[in-house]
Amino acid sequence: LPRDAVASELGSGFTFLTDTEIAPHDGIAAAETQIQSALAAYHAQFPVRPFAPRNLIIPAAMAPVLSQHVQTIMRADGRLRTKNGMLAAFEHDPVARLDQDQRARMAEIETHFRDAGLDATRAPGDEKADADLLALLIDAGAVLALQNVALNQTLLLHADILTAAAEILNRKFPAPQEFTTSAARRALDTSRRVIVPVLEHFDSLGITARTGNSRRMTANEVSPPAAQG
Repeated sequence: LPRDAVASELGSGFTFLTDTEIAPHDGIAAAETQIQSALAAYHAQFPVRPFAPRNLIIPAAMAPVLSQHVQTIMRADGRLRTKNGMLAAFEHDPVARLDQDQRARMAEIETHFRDAGLDATRAPGDEKADADLLALLIDAGAVLALQNVALNQTLLLHADILTAAAEILNRKFPAPQEFTTSAARRALDTSRRVIVPVLEHFDSLGITARTGNSRRMTANEVSPPAAQG
């Protein structure tokens, strides 16, 4: 049957999830409640984690098309945040749940990455114990996690360091002058392991534009690099 005929036959108690799949309104509402309840329980158990893994929140029995439909609704009406396959209740504020010691430790971690420059070091101290605090810094955009795909490595760099790096490149290679990856590496006095993901990050933000093996800066003034969502 055509979609209009199906809608007329079923009445107003159903919603089309796709052109061929439908769900009753009470089923959609129940799915929303399931997700909200699972998020509330996760945030209560792990109050300083910014996001919950999707597989721990979305029931395995929930149809993917229904799950995506409900997540879209919840994002649109301000009840849900999503990032890199993770979910969080929109009102969840993990920073507000930090105690004084945790706040001090998070400040130490941020200072560590700011002082590290482009060395792309790991988090100081106990990585497992600091994981939630580092996740908060990444979520806030203070520290960025860049991927070196070729080496299968994640580089952690402070946003201020990336802004400074972009400003150096802008001075060394004012638009429309082109430069190579090697020239950028020398200008920033860093390694190829670091420069490749840094330049790819700048490409994604429109700070640089790549043509073949060369790039150029796109503006005379550089905006601070933002965290990718």
